[in-house]
Amino acid sequence: MFPHGPAGRMLGPSPADPKVRAPMTYSPPAPVVSGVPYAVLDVDGRTPRTVDDFVGSVTLTVEGSTGRHVVRGDAAVRDGVVRLHEKSDDDGGGKDVRTWRVTPSDAGGFCAETV
Repeated sequence: MFPHGPAGRMLGPSPADPKVRAPMTYSPPAPVVSGVPYAVLDVDGRTPRTVDDFVGSVTLTVEGSTGRHVVRGDAAVRDGVVRLHEKSDDDGGGKDVRTWRVTPSDAGGFCAETV
C-alpha cells in the first residue's frame, strides 16, 4: 500500500500511469515462413479427402520447416482453392492473424501456405 499525501491523495503510481499496465491477453501465433508450403496433416482430426473438407470453421494441423502448427479459423473454397483466415482465439474466433491458401499437393494430400 502506498502512503497518502496531502488531501488524502495516494502517493506512488496510479492506475492511469502509463508505466502501470494490465497483463497482455493476446499471445502472438507461432512463427511460420510465408509462402513456404506446409503439409496438411488433418482437418478437424480427420484426413482431408477434398477441398470441401476445409469449408467453414475448421482446425488444421500443418507441418513444415518451423515444425507442427495448429491453425484455427474460417475457410471457404473458390475456384478449387481454399482460403482460410486464421483467427487469434483457440476457438477459431477473434481477430484475423494471417491468411492461408490450401491446395492439393503433387504428392497427394494437401499443402497450406501463408499469403
